Formats: sequence, C-alpha cells, structure tokens
Amino acid sequence: MLPSEYVPVKVERSGNYVVLNFGKDVVGTPFDILVDEEYLFTATVGKKGTIKIKRDIELAEIIINAKRSNLSIQARIRKE
Repeated sequence: MLPSEYVPVKVERSGNYVVLNFGKDVVGTPFDILVDEEYLFTATVGKKGTIKIKRDIELAEIIINAKRSNLSIQARIRKE
C-alpha cells in the first residue's frame, strides 16, 4: 500500500504531448513524478489539471516506455 501522499497518474498521449492527468482538485500543486519508484522530475499541475511533456524529449520517452512495460507511474506531493 502506497503512503497517502502518492497519487495515481493517468497517462495519455495527445498530439505532440504526453499528458499526465491529475484532476482539477490539485491545480497548482507541485508533484515529484516517479517511474518504478525512481525519481524522474518535478512539475506543477496546470490549470486544466494536467502536466504536459513534449513527446520529443527523453522524459516523455521514459514515461511512454514505462507505460508500455506496465511499470508503476506515480506522483508524490512535493514537500518544500
């Protein structure tokens, strides 16, 4: 069982972006994004409740490959 500060991330591809969907209730919240419990990057949820990553950068490739391999993709609320 994951600690409560972890949030499941819904990943989808949209045009030239990989989109991480969080929902509108966490807009403005910074999250650490982890793949298979390895830290990847930190980003803040935008006003549409998403974090968008351009598909042509390495981070997007890592997330797409993780999803394809059924690795866990999770977000942890960033503690300042």
